[in-house]
Amino acid sequence: MKTRAATALLCLAVAAGAFVAGWWQGAAGAQEKRAGSVLVTASAMTQEFNAPRAGWDARWRGAAPARREVMLQAWMERDPRAALLFLLSLPPGSMAGQAEMERQALLAWSRRDPPAAYVFAARHDGFETDHLLDEAFKSDPEAALRMLESRVYRDSCYGAGNDWINSDPANASRRLAALPSGLKQGSLLQAAFKAWGKQDAEAALAFAVTLPEGRAAEAIGGLLSNIPEGQAAAIVLRLKDSGQQKAAVWRLMMDWGRRDAGAALAWSAENLPPDSLRHAMGCFAINVMDNNSGFANQTRAETLASLSPAAWLALEQEVSSDKAGGYAAAAPDWFFPRLLPKLEGSTASLAEWTESGKPPEWFTTLPAERAAQVVSGYAARETAKGQLPSLASVPEAWRAATARGMIEHMAAAGVPSGAPPLPVAERALLRAQLPAAEASAPHLEALRRWLE
Repeated sequence: MKTRAATALLCLAVAAGAFVAGWWQGAAGAQEKRAGSVLVTASAMTQEFNAPRAGWDARWRGAAPARREVMLQAWMERDPRAALLFLLSLPPGSMAGQAEMERQALLAWSRRDPPAAYVFAARHDGFETDHLLDEAFKSDPEAALRMLESRVYRDSCYGAGNDWINSDPANASRRLAALPSGLKQGSLLQAAFKAWGKQDAEAALAFAVTLPEGRAAEAIGGLLSNIPEGQAAAIVLRLKDSGQQKAAVWRLMMDWGRRDAGAALAWSAENLPPDSLRHAMGCFAINVMDNNSGFANQTRAETLASLSPAAWLALEQEVSSDKAGGYAAAAPDWFFPRLLPKLEGSTASLAEWTESGKPPEWFTTLPAERAAQVVSGYAARETAKGQLPSLASVPEAWRAATARGMIEHMAAAGVPSGAPPLPVAERALLRAQLPAAEASAPHLEALRRWLE
């Protein structure tokens, strides 16, 4: 036994010396990256040389490229894991077709021990895992399920296991639902319930609602994605659990909303309770408005104009500052002031607009009155920071609105500390806007004196 171990170590040392002499020059950086990724140590490689290999190094060094490929193929058939680690110990490009041989070695290993090969591939750069999972589902579904239980994630897993799922969607749904939660399991569970729902939506729903909250949301989402809109909408209204209903609403708006936003929104406003309606509007804002889809029968502006007051109020809570401009032109008059704080937070400063002469695109679509409200809001916000806008640099069309915003803020909060004296022309512009200030504003008289 000692002689055998010594022989293996000697062969490894000689082979390593040959590799260094033959291939290492010019590949040090790339080899360091591979070694760091794969972590092939001398002791680990020694263990992989699991049979006496007297003369291996000599045969390898003396072999022609075609012969080396035959040698590696034979090694892959006997011990694909050891062959893979050997290939990964070589500098990249050491032999023609090296990357393909690494892939073939991984596939061969996966056929012998799918979970181990899958975990290895997921934890090391340069390997895809979805095809390993799909192959396992075709040959050994139980092994594929054990692979998922490893909870080692990298690739999305979409499409893996379709044949297995479609052969018995109900069984696949139950088996996948029993796995620990995870990205891959979730996408497969949705695919399984999508197939089961097409076969028997009622049975799929009856099982889905018994699952824990996160699993139920994934299952219901998959179920609703493959049935007619009317049937999906009816299922949404039947769900009593608020979390399940919100998950179902999200899925419904994703699909129906993208095909016909106007119809989906009208149904939502008429049928959903307030919390679920707010959820529907959040999905609409993120997935429909931002992607500019779902307007086959209406323009975006027409769809927004058709929203009910309840839908607008629900939308208000879901719209982020950077997306608020998309709603500004179509918002109803009573709602537009509620958008102003978000609009004012969507761009860094009025100065950026005036210096570049290029306001955001949404601003150019506003009616004059609304544009003036936005400019006044920006001016008030900057004045509050002690940064008085320079009226001389503001385009003439915006000067009155800018002055009005400055006046409204200073009349209510006072002239910013350290504000410099203003040129005569700018003081005159500001005085002209004094009537816009509240008569009861606490700092109105002091502001009048400052502007004299």
